[in-house]
Amino acid sequence: MWFDVYFFIINSCICSIISQLARTVTVFSKLIKRSNFNDEGKMCHLKIVNLQLSNGKKAIASWFQINQLKAL
Repeated sequence: MWFDVYFFIINSCICSIISQLARTVTVFSKLIKRSNFNDEGKMCHLKIVNLQLSNGKKAIASWFQINQLKAL
């Protein structure tokens, strides 16, 4: 019985996270389409976003590496 409750809670959390991500992607794509940048402005904007995403990935990777070193 407790397993069913835990499974339901975990499942609802995962579903809410996925729906929130989908909403974020939809809003982001609408903003890019709606913006009246010229092509050069769009490319610059996308490069900035890609840079932010890659910096986030690097930060997460370094955080994992630090935690792995602490575990040793």
